[in-house]
Amino acid sequence: MGQAASHALVAAADLQPPLAMGVSGLEAELGESAQHIKMLGSTRFMKTILCKAGGEGQLVLHVFMRPASMSLDVGRQTETLRAQYARLEGSQRVAAQTRVISDERAVYILRQHLHNNLYDRISTRPFLSNNEKRWIAAQILMALREAHGRGVCHGDVKSENVVMTSWNLACLADFAPFKPTYLPADDPAEFNFYFDASARQCCCIAPERFYDAGSSVAQQLAGSGDSGGEELGLKASMDIFSAGCVIAELFLDGNPLFSLGRLLQYRRGAVDAAALLADIPDREAAELVRHMIQLDPAARATAGEYLERWAGMFPRAPRAAYMGGGSADARMQALYDETAELADDSCEIAASVACANIRNCRRPSARSMGIRVLLRCSRGGMRGDPDVLLPYLVALGSDASPRVRAEAVVAVRDLLLGLQRLTPINANLFDDYVVPHLQSVAGDASVGVRCMVAAVLGDVTDTAFFLTRGAAGEGLLGNQVGEPRPGFLANQIRAVVARLSFDSAEVKHVLLCAFPQLYERGVQSLSHIITYLNDRDCWFLRA
Repeated sequence: MGQAASHALVAAADLQPPLAMGVSGLEAELGESAQHIKMLGSTRFMKTILCKAGGEGQLVLHVFMRPASMSLDVGRQTETLRAQYARLEGSQRVAAQTRVISDERAVYILRQHLHNNLYDRISTRPFLSNNEKRWIAAQILMALREAHGRGVCHGDVKSENVVMTSWNLACLADFAPFKPTYLPADDPAEFNFYFDASARQCCCIAPERFYDAGSSVAQQLAGSGDSGGEELGLKASMDIFSAGCVIAELFLDGNPLFSLGRLLQYRRGAVDAAALLADIPDREAAELVRHMIQLDPAARATAGEYLERWAGMFPRAPRAAYMGGGSADARMQALYDETAELADDSCEIAASVACANIRNCRRPSARSMGIRVLLRCSRGGMRGDPDVLLPYLVALGSDASPRVRAEAVVAVRDLLLGLQRLTPINANLFDDYVVPHLQSVAGDASVGVRCMVAAVLGDVTDTAFFLTRGAAGEGLLGNQVGEPRPGFLANQIRAVVARLSFDSAEVKHVLLCAFPQLYERGVQSLSHIITYLNDRDCWFLRA
């Protein structure tokens, strides 16, 4: 049974059936419960599979078949990789919990699957803010500082190998000492085979890793028959260059800094670094990258030195953002305690942590703390930006706890009160999103939640009319300047009022307090007051 599961994993990687035999090492490691989920990547060099093993969650499995035609010493490289991960054990910024298994047919590299990698995250909504980009850049340097401090070089730093949690906590993964350190400059075949698995024409390899025919490096490699020993091994400065390319790609919104052809031109001095970095809007980040990608390896600083020299550039992330382990409740409690006084450059990072963990908190009190953290962020550096926070607050309107649902309704009102204007992307925010949400919550099973809807309705109506009229004046709504959608918003809010008007006496009493605001906007009429006065069962409504 276990062997069949292992065979399924390997067969899913498009391997020939004869080569899929004899995977006893993988079977012993994963057990009988291993399940293939999907293929993540497939190249001639390595197959990558997302799988699931009982008790371990989702795992990333790299399968490297042992081709008879390749001169690579697989046994020695496997032991080198195991030794490197052993030295990285306990590292906080590196995906060090990686297992290397080998048998006579293949080498298998297993690690925990994380939410995303940097390459995918850059193009995923909500898009990264500049402060979040700076924080990720700092984490890449922290990871290299840890790895280099333990005497380990990565060998293939690229955005696909920066793996991330759902709140943008980054780790460096998939160390590659088995890939060649030096590549021929006149033949792209070896680069394409080992380093361009995604075929997206991105090159993050340091220029000194390319050699010309007849050079001293070529002669040493020819004489040694392998990577050239320690003298021609990986160096920390090579990783620094690669990290500079990744940070540039981050600030260029996913556009690679170098293709192979452009890098070789840069190596020859035919391309100016200033021209390459001209499109990076953050000039501090551009200067950091410029220093990291210098042609002279000796001129590059260490990762620790960059963290010190550019300390003013990197935001002060809350400590809870670095809590990779532990429960969501513990992470939220730590975040809540830290954000009593929140610096503006920390708001977006704190909000990312809160948004990623709030729905996974088991205790209602922890989810309530998450709501307060989001409101603190909305009053700080994220003021006027509903795109990130509002969807999470709206989603909490269907929480299992009435207390959390009620707090979420009030939080939506408080967030909206901080808006100064609507942008083109959220011009119909109230018509299409906020008021329909209130219509839904107005039918909540808890009278306390319905009272909260009635309590916030006046403020939400005022804000909706003010901002929608401003958006119409700017031509964002696609209708006549100065006029919101004729009566549409008022009719939507009127429907909420009508639903609450037939509710319990407690709800109607709270709704009565919002009468001046609703009457001024033409949403509620005097007939509602007369209806309340005729209610003989509720003396406090008549009072």
